[in-house]
Amino acid sequence: MNNEQPVTNTAPDDEIDLRELIITIAKGWRIILISTVLVTVLAGIFAITRKDQYVVTTKAATLGGSSGNSQMAGLAALAGVQMNSGGSDVDLLQHIDVVIKNTYFMDNLLKKEWSIPRKQTPKEIKAKTPVIYDTLTLAEYWEIPEPDKSIPDWEYSYTMGLYGKLRSPKPGYMSVSNTSGILEVKTKFDNPFLAYQFHLELIRLLKEYFAEDYSTKDRESRVFIQKRVGEVKSTLTGAEAQLKALRQANLIATAPRIVMEQARLEREIALQSGLYAELTKQLEMAKIEEKKETPVFEILQPAERPLGPSEPNRKLLIVIGFVLGGALGVFIVFLKEWIKTFFNQPKPANS
Repeated sequence: MNNEQPVTNTAPDDEIDLRELIITIAKGWRIILISTVLVTVLAGIFAITRKDQYVVTTKAATLGGSSGNSQMAGLAALAGVQMNSGGSDVDLLQHIDVVIKNTYFMDNLLKKEWSIPRKQTPKEIKAKTPVIYDTLTLAEYWEIPEPDKSIPDWEYSYTMGLYGKLRSPKPGYMSVSNTSGILEVKTKFDNPFLAYQFHLELIRLLKEYFAEDYSTKDRESRVFIQKRVGEVKSTLTGAEAQLKALRQANLIATAPRIVMEQARLEREIALQSGLYAELTKQLEMAKIEEKKETPVFEILQPAERPLGPSEPNRKLLIVIGFVLGGALGVFIVFLKEWIKTFFNQPKPANS
């Protein structure tokens, strides 16, 4: 007797039917349309209400302004001298993104007055009316109210508030990055003239700041070597005087002690003479480095005043809104269908 059961092909219950998906989407076309239109309109409103932003960029090649100090340190090591400048050999160009946030830049940028043209009406443009320029500080441009001087420590609080506003990416923005020897400086404002002037001033301040920094290092190096030259010269002079006195006092002496002392002084004189000659060369080089104006970076791509806004990309925002609206509509349709199926499932009978 054959007890074998016939084999039947059974499809899994959770198999996705493409036809059913298309039918479900077609049934919910109204929801998808409403969602797409609504989100697209909201994206359009968001894009239109956003202020135009103008970005100015400069790219430069860093030249390693600290190389002169490294060379001096290497020569000093050859002469048996350990140069220690108290950590001043740190290359600040590697931390330039932090450097531009310090008070040197903040104070100079906040106190400067910027020349900004007033916005003309279409009638004034048609009549070719001369443009009127306003001279404003950043605080005046941002329309920051005057501080309440009755508050204790009001000046510090007001200044820190201005620092925070300048460092914030909302009212204005500046960034500097140094990647693989390429320095990229960016500034962004809602006014093209302010963005351009601000950018040029930032570049000028960067050059001035690093030129002073490396000039200070060169001066410290020169002073240090000059001091060592004096010390070595004093030691050399003392050793020569001792040797002269020893020879005059012992013209025909052959005692071992006298011979050994004479040999020791001759070795000391030879050592100090070599060191003095090397340090003298280094001193001359240090003086040259101190007088030489070495650029810290060389401009590869100069700044250009923007003719049109860099941000926002309104067309892209609307397209993204359209896609997200459609996706949200499809999600709502399938969610609605799942809820309907879930609550219409037959309840299991109680055994």
